[in-house]
This record gives sequence, C-alpha cells and structure tokens, in this order.
Amino acid sequence: NNKLALYTLSFIRTMSLITDNTTAFKALLIELGQKPILAQTLTMSAFCGLGDFLAQTNTMRTSSTSVCYDWKRVAKFACKGIGCGIIWSHWFMLAEIWSNTLTVWILQQHHVDVKLFAIVRTIVNLLLEQFIACPLIFGLWDLPIISVMDGKPLLKIPGIVRQKLIKLLIANAKLWTIANVVIYNAPLNLRVLLVSLADLFWESIVSTVTSKHEEENADEEMEIMHGKVRLS
Repeated sequence: NNKLALYTLSFIRTMSLITDNTTAFKALLIELGQKPILAQTLTMSAFCGLGDFLAQTNTMRTSSTSVCYDWKRVAKFACKGIGCGIIWSHWFMLAEIWSNTLTVWILQQHHVDVKLFAIVRTIVNLLLEQFIACPLIFGLWDLPIISVMDGKPLLKIPGIVRQKLIKLLIANAKLWTIANVVIYNAPLNLRVLLVSLADLFWESIVSTVTSKHEEENADEEMEIMHGKVRLS
C-alpha cells in the first residue's frame, strides 16, 4: 500500500530527528514518569498536529494540483489532541483496574501462571478498548470536536458521526490491535509514549477520514441545490 509506505517513511524520518536529540528525548521520558497526564496531553497534542501534517504531505504528493498546507487544520488536530491526552490517560488507568479484575474473574477456576494471566489480560484490554473506549471517544469527542472546529452546524454532527464512526472503528482495529498488544504489556508510565508514537500513524488516518471528500460534499450540495431549483 503506497499510503502506508509514505506514512512509514515519514514516521521513520520524524523519529530519527527526535531520537537524534537524546537530551530532549531523555527529558521526555523523565516527564512521562513524573507527570504522566500532563506529558501525555502535551505529547498527544503535538503528535495529533504532526499526524495531520503528514496526512497533508501525502495528499500533496499524490495530488495533481498545487496544494498549500492548511496550518489551521494542523492547529485543529493539535487542539483535539489536548482533549485526547486527558481522556486516554484516564482510560489507561481505568483499563488497568478493569482488565486485572476481569482477568482474575475469568481465570478463577483455572490454575493461573504468569504467561496465561498476561495473555488473557491483554485480550481483555483489546476488547475493552475496541468495544467500549473507542466508540465512546470517537463518537463523543474525536468526530464531534473536529466537526465543530470546521464550522459544521451542531444539528449535522450526529449524521457525521453515523457516517464516519464505523470507518474509524475498522481502521482502529486494523492499526491498533497489534500496537496495543505491545502498549498494554508495557509499564503504565511508558504507555503514553508508545501511544503517542503509534498515534502519529493513527492521526494521519483520522485526519484523512475526517477531512477528505470536502470538495465532493460541496459538489453534492450544489447538485442538490440545482435539483431543488429544477423541481421548483
């Protein structure tokens, strides 16, 4: 897939720049340990904006027309990331409690070893995220906030959510399932960093899904208007 290759290349280049500055990278790790919620909020905001920037870059590479960067759109995704950082940091803490409790309940009739417990707990985490966290967060935050920032009428937001939520959930399952196996088995204070790194890919997808077809939608509205004129 050409788009995935472009995202991967952009991600590698970005991470090489980050890790080259080892002092800043070590400082980030320290902050993640000492102030996890604040660190996740700031890093996710930055990576949300960067993800949209990469999405626009890839669109420009494949576009036949000359297109300039939409910096307001980048800022919108960065602002969205602030809320995402707060929401997901609390979700990880909640999921840690729920997954451990549910795993103990599931395995209560079985001889439990460390490996089996880790496997079941990981599966529980994946299911909790995919079927509880993601539908709620995407439907009540990600899609509505971007729509509001784009100036969409509030009455249209439920329709936008219905139209795009399933696409995001499918994309989430494809991208995040493998990543979450690693994330949910990492120390709690490092999950924010791993999420932010993987989020660079994800925000590129979210940006593409939530922002694409704007011209087609405009043409659609124009055709509807013309249709009303003809009917009248």
